[in-house]
Amino acid sequence: MYVIFAMRIADESQLRSIAGLDRLLGEIEQANMTWSFLPLGHPVAPEPGADDAAPAEPDGKTSEEKSANPAEQERRQGICNEIARRTVAVRREDMVFVTDSPLLAGRLSAEGLCVFGVQRAGAETYFDGAAIVIQSFEGIGAHYLKEQAARFHGKGLVLMRTRRLLIRESIEKDFDALYSFAREAGPYAVSGGVSDDEESERERFNAYISAVYKFFGFGLWTVEKADTGEVIGRCGLAPVTDERSPEGRIELGYMIGKRYRRRGYASEACEGIIHFATRRLECQQLYVSIRNENVISAHFARRLGFRRVRNSADEAGASELWMREEIGVQRRA
Repeated sequence: MYVIFAMRIADESQLRSIAGLDRLLGEIEQANMTWSFLPLGHPVAPEPGADDAAPAEPDGKTSEEKSANPAEQERRQGICNEIARRTVAVRREDMVFVTDSPLLAGRLSAEGLCVFGVQRAGAETYFDGAAIVIQSFEGIGAHYLKEQAARFHGKGLVLMRTRRLLIRESIEKDFDALYSFAREAGPYAVSGGVSDDEESERERFNAYISAVYKFFGFGLWTVEKADTGEVIGRCGLAPVTDERSPEGRIELGYMIGKRYRRRGYASEACEGIIHFATRRLECQQLYVSIRNENVISAHFARRLGFRRVRNSADEAGASELWMREEIGVQRRA
């Protein structure tokens, strides 16, 4: 991974003086990633902000770029040439750009590159196309940069590997297999069931994967066979807030395609996810919501260490809540 900090400051000492950046640069080096600093200097003409940023025209340039004076046009072209020189041997999916220039962010994003926009305190600039916009580098780590780059390029970020399985974030091409499995499962599908409108469900699926992982850092994931890459199910974690848990809870969900059942895949996947929830997310309690009539799922939850904690009305379609409590897992202070 190659990270370029293209900032409107003069030198590297100023770069390192930005809160959180010296630590981040150290993490990047420790992770065997590469970084470089590209000083942008100050524009001869002001860059567009949130209200006056112009859309690109057919030739790829904005009207603001065309109207810039010759000296500013030369400065901008020099920056583009330097970026091209530095990245000539780097694949675009292995590049991340961090910049406080909305204009540069727009140009790089339009070329399909992953950009982190850095919004200065008090500014209202708009970073068109940026994967992420941050106001501070505090809490931003090298691993986070890699995660967001993978998501930006539509790669399924791998969460864990078990003996036979790989569990990763879902991507658009997973939909057909997962929709088929959900149709098989009917009301017992991990997503709560799907409709007959396949295109509407596809849109809902794509909206989910583009927003949920980035926001929560977890969600319902794709399960595939490690040796063949074959998608076999969908398992993961979901935040839930309802009348039973007004303060919110995290639920485990699982769904394995019919033709892959009775091979221990569900147990293997769920055990890995439980470990992720308790160690990475530091969950003290983990829940499963099971429909009353789903005896098989209840038996499976019991084998995973869950116990029934709340009964619901004794009627078809109603669900009951099961919980697994992790002894010894402490939340951070």
